[in-house]
Amino acid sequence: MQKVISFDIWDTLIKRKCHPEEIKLFTMRYMLFKYEEEIVEEYRDSYILLRERNTIESEICRKNEKKGKDGECKIKDVFVELQRKVFINSKERSIAEELLRVEINHEKKMIYVNEDVLSILDKYKEYKKYCISDFYMDEVSLKEILDSTVLKGKFEKIYSSADFCLNKKTGNLFKKFEEDLNLQPKDHIHVGDNEYSDIQIPQKLGIETIKMRKYGEYKFSPCRNRSFDFNLESLKVE
Repeated sequence: MQKVISFDIWDTLIKRKCHPEEIKLFTMRYMLFKYEEEIVEEYRDSYILLRERNTIESEICRKNEKKGKDGECKIKDVFVELQRKVFINSKERSIAEELLRVEINHEKKMIYVNEDVLSILDKYKEYKKYCISDFYMDEVSLKEILDSTVLKGKFEKIYSSADFCLNKKTGNLFKKFEEDLNLQPKDHIHVGDNEYSDIQIPQKLGIETIKMRKYGEYKFSPCRNRSFDFNLESLKVE
């Protein structure tokens, strides 16, 4: 069987011009700006909303683990629960789809293609290409984000942990991918930046791997007057 190659998405195919939490904070600011009068007073602060969002995300992941799944969640489930908790009356309408749209649009503005991956895409241009990502957005959302770049149309399918409640760090998302394609590990190459999830785990499963370089990263503290330490090396292209 012809080999296939899969790619991690974040910090492998695409990078952000900011810390991932800045994306979430933008969505919370939008929510506060538009719906402040409908939000319980104690939550009328974008940083408080961000911390609550992250708490809910962690709680949903833990609940899924207790159900025998991997510790993953769907972003819309997080938004539904956030609205239920912080709105004075959350039963009138759901704003989960609206918040998702805001976040997708902001992601598209803040991303750029990782130049390091282009040579790999070219080297393996005859291979069928897939994405395997541990992320809280589903395949449809991730495809829209990727399709806003020059990577549009390069991938057969995206396997997101949000769709299956399986992830790379347990190895279960790799197993699901290979099961769906009737693929043997020896016929699979995976590319990613995370030493554990993208390299060590697939190698244990018999998958060949390609490690992406890491550059400097943002430091982010979810509070007002936070220190903002951004290493410009993260945007450097060599």
